[in-house]
Amino acid sequence: TLYTRDVTRTISGLMELAEANGGTTGDVIVRRATLEDVFLKLTGRRIRE
Repeated sequence: TLYTRDVTRTISGLMELAEANGGTTGDVIVRRATLEDVFLKLTGRRIRE
């Protein structure tokens, strides 16, 4: 998981880095963070239901 505020710049940089080092990229999925994602990042644990 990778968090960024600038998706276009981040993906572009990752693609350039992979290409420069002879690597490839697999699937890239972009989505907005959910409240659960934010909670997990801040606390290190999931929200209890």
